[in-house]
Amino acid sequence: MKRKSSGSYAVKITVSNGISSSVTLSVNGLPSRTSASFSPNPVTTSTTSGSSTLTIRPGPSATPGTYSLMITGTNGGFTSKPYAVTIIIK
Repeated sequence: MKRKSSGSYAVKITVSNGISSSVTLSVNGLPSRTSASFSPNPVTTSTTSGSSTLTIRPGPSATPGTYSLMITGTNGGFTSKPYAVTIIIK
């Protein structure tokens, strides 16, 4: 993605215990001068799944390069395994 633009990614949450819940999403590993947000966040899941959109916005002075981001979901005391996503800023 180019600096001063944005990229959106669909994030699907799969529930393994069949119970509706609220999952708060977070992303780590963003380069400096880059922001990210999830919509909605938290995600209210049905008995099987839920979804959110992750939007990443590199600022005009973000450093070009390849970055590995980690997305996690938290529900009460439980945190999911991280899911890796790679972005390229040009």
